[in-house]
Amino acid sequence: MSKRFIQKVLRRIQKLASRSIKERPTSLLILWATLATALIAASPFFHPFIGRLLLYSGLIMVVVCLVAVIARPAERFIMATISWLFSALEMLIRPAVTKVFISERVFEYLVGRASRDDLKSFLKGFCCKYLFTTHPRTIAEHCLLALNLSKQHIQLKLKFCEDSYTLTVVTANRPGLGADILRVLTVRYDMNIRKWYPFVNSADIAVGIFHFKSEVKRSPAKIQHLLGDLYDCISGKLLPTPRPRMQPLRSESQAYFQTQVRFDDSRSRYSTFLHIESRDRQALLLDITSVLAYNGCDIRAAIVETDDSKAIDSFYLTKHGEKLDAATQSNLEETLLKL
Repeated sequence: MSKRFIQKVLRRIQKLASRSIKERPTSLLILWATLATALIAASPFFHPFIGRLLLYSGLIMVVVCLVAVIARPAERFIMATISWLFSALEMLIRPAVTKVFISERVFEYLVGRASRDDLKSFLKGFCCKYLFTTHPRTIAEHCLLALNLSKQHIQLKLKFCEDSYTLTVVTANRPGLGADILRVLTVRYDMNIRKWYPFVNSADIAVGIFHFKSEVKRSPAKIQHLLGDLYDCISGKLLPTPRPRMQPLRSESQAYFQTQVRFDDSRSRYSTFLHIESRDRQALLLDITSVLAYNGCDIRAAIVETDDSKAIDSFYLTKHGEKLDAATQSNLEETLLKL
């Protein structure tokens, strides 16, 4: 609802501005200048974010008025400039406003248990996909788990729903963390990973959400044993288990997908985007993350899903805090195509 409302307001203002310049009445220009002055004057009395929003809106209106007065003959240029200004404003405002609304909804679940500063420090550095794809109640749970890291440096939470498990891991990030957890789930306990959503914030706190299925019966003893192995694995106390050669879930004649690997440096300012599409098989995700860890890549965010025996995996990667160089990308592409 917030996105549609913002789009409506911006389009209405854009339409009004275009009409005022097209008709060129002096009274409308005076009205725009008065409104801009009022917005700029009112900006210090509101919330910092709302204040900046009012200030920028007022400045844009001042620019529109100046362009309308000074450059009346160049009507097409004026119209194009207004259209570009409002399109840029919408692109800048919409994610920011959406983040503010989501943060407020998350804080509703944290009242009395955490402060706004705790939530702000936790959310700092997470990509937009984490906020837009995760329910506010779940984000609040992650925030509380992160606050408990001072008492216990590894936070694990396992839920069982119908025939699948959801595992939440909150801990300090390190290279190869995802591969180690996947090795325990897939090799030791033969879990079938259906979805995986790892995210890392600016404080280097990793939040991993694993959705998997298992034929193992649910029992308190086995669940405690699984959580104990995961805790030892993340702590580095559990030695890695050698993985046997896995077979595809379907034969080549039943389902065949040509593996596709694509890199994109323009999707993020700080990381390299990696997209992989391949035929799903047992431990495919473990093999991919092992290759990334071996090449020194740090997974900052990922969306991993399986659809009808087709694995669609997207990763945001860094190496030593920077984007991947051309040599690393070439090496990764060559190795991943062989999986």
